[in-house]
Amino acid sequence: MTDMRSWICIISLSAFIVVSCDTASTIDPPNDSFFLKYYGDDGNQEGVDFVQNADGTLTLFGNTGTAPNRQLYLVNVDANGNRVWERTYGGPLDDNAKDIELTNDGRLVIVSDYDSEPTRDIVIMTLALDGTKIDSTLTGFPSGGSTDEIATSITQTDDGFLVAGSTSNVSIKPVDPLNPNPTDTRDALHVRYFDDLTDYSSSWQKARGPGNFDESAKIVQVSPTQYYFFGYSDRSIGTTGSSDANFYFLGLGEFGETNTDEYFLANPGSDEILSSVTIAPPVSGDGFLLSGITQNAGSSDIYLVKLRNSLSFTNDDLLVNKNLGANLGAINSTRTSSYPSLSSGFLLLSNTIDASGNQSFYLDKIDALGNRVWQNPFIYGGALEDAVGSVQELPDGSIVIIGTFAVGDDGEKKMTLIKVNGEGKFLK
Repeated sequence: MTDMRSWICIISLSAFIVVSCDTASTIDPPNDSFFLKYYGDDGNQEGVDFVQNADGTLTLFGNTGTAPNRQLYLVNVDANGNRVWERTYGGPLDDNAKDIELTNDGRLVIVSDYDSEPTRDIVIMTLALDGTKIDSTLTGFPSGGSTDEIATSITQTDDGFLVAGSTSNVSIKPVDPLNPNPTDTRDALHVRYFDDLTDYSSSWQKARGPGNFDESAKIVQVSPTQYYFFGYSDRSIGTTGSSDANFYFLGLGEFGETNTDEYFLANPGSDEILSSVTIAPPVSGDGFLLSGITQNAGSSDIYLVKLRNSLSFTNDDLLVNKNLGANLGAINSTRTSSYPSLSSGFLLLSNTIDASGNQSFYLDKIDALGNRVWQNPFIYGGALEDAVGSVQELPDGSIVIIGTFAVGDDGEKKMTLIKVNGEGKFLK
């Protein structure tokens, strides 16, 4: 790796800070509480998601290596970002980390994509808190077959897990009587598993989608017999006949069947890509916060939707429906991450790009109605292309971000962990 010490790695719009960047073992943070650290040895490592453990440690999830043999990478760190242990998982081909969750009984569950050449399948694993594998399964339609399946998230149910994603196998979608011959390329997918990762009823292995391209972002269980589906679709809506991408949500019944109408949310003439669904706590008004990127003619913003906690799939569900007003530029990534703040409101993480084409992390905080709490958002990044993973708030009010920084002249990728105070700064 080329020398990184001249690289400007942290920029705060309210207080310009330049610190020396290096590996996790040698970085000199501003203080013991707040830091930026890298994980991984030689080669590329990417940060995607993480969970907070009951003992105060964090388990980081991402990838290590380079195609065609990239593997899953799990790192456990203490409150100061010091590495406790690390593990890798994967087969002889590419793995792509997507989501990690902490189960109600204290296990880890991860979901990823596996390149089965020339298509992809979905891999789910449950792990002990030390990273030891408990169960795993590979899902495709058929597994290793000619269709392509990818995951976006995994959610625990009362007896197992639900995976959201998409598939190129458009033949498994129920026929839409209003559009019996769609020109489909990809459908939203949901697949359910028991707690030991054995297959649930085949009725839950379904694809659906009103457009030519559809993807599910998350599926949430709200009762033993009712589930909410959140995704996006390029279905034509309104009188213009435009077919840009739009958020939509619907209800699923006990057996995975659709039991409500679809409800669409959109900015006319632009693409809205849903990537984060957060359950709002009472302090933030309950309900669901949907966030993603809206794009139009090379301009990008964060698109926010706040829904009631009990949905009727009508206009009455909408509590917030707006663009944040963040000028993100023509970003290459449509990933966002949101997390409820202990003091009410939400943290929002996305990418932003400057006039020179450098993509960085963009952190903002909003209140329960989608209004900015921080008037001057904070940007973290350097002179190369960086990619966000996810953001969370810790019990002490500090904020932790995981993602990927491209460092050095050669742009080597590094799993990156940033810890800042409750205002997004590297200050006590």
